Amino acid sequence: MEPLALAIQKVAGSNLGTVCYIGAGSGSWLDDIAVLKPTKLLAYEASEELFSALKNKCKKYDFVELHNQWVLPKGVGECEVTTYQNPRYNSLVPKENSFSHAKSNLDYSVQHVSGIPLEQAIDAQNIDASKNNVLILDIDAELEELAAEANDNLRVFSSIFIVSKKKFSGSHYLLGNSADFIECPQVISQDVIPFTMLIRNNEKLNEAKTLEDTQQKLNKKLQEVETELASAKEALKTYQSKNEELVQQKDKAVDALSQKDKELTSKNDALSELNITLTHAQGDLEEQKKWHSTHKERAEKYLAELEKSKSTAQKAQQLESDLNAQIKVNTELKDELSTLKNQLDAAIESTKLNNNALETITEQFKHMQQDALADLKSKLHWKIDKGLNNAVKQVESFIGVQRFLEKGEISMEFHGWPISSDIALYLLGQIKERDYDLIIEFGSGTSTQLFAKAMEFKALQEPKSEKTSSTKVANKVESGANSSVVTFEHNKKYFEKTQKLLKQKELLSMVKLVHAPLIDIESNGESFLYYDCETELNSIASKFAKHSAKMLVLVDGPPGSTGPLARLPALNKLLNVLGHHQLDIVLDDSNRAEEKTIIAKWKETLEARFVPFEEEEIPCEKGAYVLRLNP
Repeated sequence: MEPLALAIQKVAGSNLGTVCYIGAGSGSWLDDIAVLKPTKLLAYEASEELFSALKNKCKKYDFVELHNQWVLPKGVGECEVTTYQNPRYNSLVPKENSFSHAKSNLDYSVQHVSGIPLEQAIDAQNIDASKNNVLILDIDAELEELAAEANDNLRVFSSIFIVSKKKFSGSHYLLGNSADFIECPQVISQDVIPFTMLIRNNEKLNEAKTLEDTQQKLNKKLQEVETELASAKEALKTYQSKNEELVQQKDKAVDALSQKDKELTSKNDALSELNITLTHAQGDLEEQKKWHSTHKERAEKYLAELEKSKSTAQKAQQLESDLNAQIKVNTELKDELSTLKNQLDAAIESTKLNNNALETITEQFKHMQQDALADLKSKLHWKIDKGLNNAVKQVESFIGVQRFLEKGEISMEFHGWPISSDIALYLLGQIKERDYDLIIEFGSGTSTQLFAKAMEFKALQEPKSEKTSSTKVANKVESGANSSVVTFEHNKKYFEKTQKLLKQKELLSMVKLVHAPLIDIESNGESFLYYDCETELNSIASKFAKHSAKMLVLVDGPPGSTGPLARLPALNKLLNVLGHHQLDIVLDDSNRAEEKTIIAKWKETLEARFVPFEEEEIPCEKGAYVLRLNP
């Protein structure tokens, strides 16, 4: 759940009334707000393009009311606005007065528009002020300091959230001077989307109401005194009646104080429960420290094993020395060939061969020399590659033997066709840090076993590291807790090989291994051979339909031999079915030219569809690229 929705949940609780969202955009926040079950959700968005996306997203919610219009300050019905090529930057601020660097290079135009003043938009909804109503302002922060007249209509809202990186100055161009509200510290971490939270100053409002009630009572009392002067008998009866009313008011006041005392006692009990929860959390933290200490010892042991493998590195150095000696021999051979050429030149001169014969022999000699040098260079590269690959293989084999002697298990191989050990270590770190709900893999192999083991270990550690929330437990039940990894494999041979390996390692229950033959598909007007994965992706989408999930996706197939840009369709497949979830897509072998072309086309697709994303290059043996959608 997004930080803004969490803050609303903490402030409003279960009695959430109307939520009014001004600057709703394309509705990326909608699912999180909908989980809070408001009585009504009012969404205002002026951009027709963003409003269309918002409208499509709201079809499944019957409590949402949409408005495609500008919301303006109090008493303002029309004004000039600045519109940009990217509608997210549309603003009431002229471009020349904007301090935003993001807008400096964007095409724009100035338009005269009509809108609805904020007080009219509020009055038209007849909002029930007795409920916890929320106003969200997600608009241009550059106008916050342009104060306007105080807006009394805002009293129907119990809290106001201003989404802005700027510190709140006490006034806002839409809200006016917010005397009826007080700024409240954020109830969640501030290292996420920044916003200011204003809480209705009920104490001040109650004081004003009390003064009005008192004035009415005094006026009534004056009329009663005038009536008492007219008739002493009637005054006595009025006095007795008033005395009875005062006794009743006293009884009510005593009851109210008693009720207030009970509420304070209840709050103290809740505070005690929070202290107990904090104590438990501290205990869990100690468990975490012990876990880190244990794994630190294992890492130190692994480093010691690497020290033992230095002898293998020394062998590689000896191999380099042998290669240098071979190069020296090649130089001597070149000198001998040069001497032979000189002798041949002398013989040709002495025998006075004709020029055509001389040129023919010289050309043949050059070709022989080039062929000899090319052959020698090829052999040297082959010998170097073979030596280095053998050295890496010896290190992996030594570690595998050590693991077998200690635990009776044979280690996975990471050199050659499988994913390299450096990218494997990076992926393990991401799984531990980002707490994924599911891992999707295009192409099976060593990574499949690695993911299954990591998710199994994570599942075993969860009861010790944190108290699993009821929501997270429900999510795992819906998505299938025993299938934390979904892998697509088109090659029947490798499918059976991976299945056998998972069964041997007792990890088959953690993986849904899908045989997905390559079929002809169309993507962005081009033809490809790609996995038959549509049915399984729709199944995943249905399992996570009720909440936003966090997923890791490894794109390591199909192989390039199946056609140019073979892995390009992966992004469209994911966007069409799982586009509203948080996806961390990892593309292996990103150092290759073809993969770099795929990355460029992916970014063009995301920008055209207004999908927010972050990217990261991972330095490793074969290269890896990370694309985070909806971060």
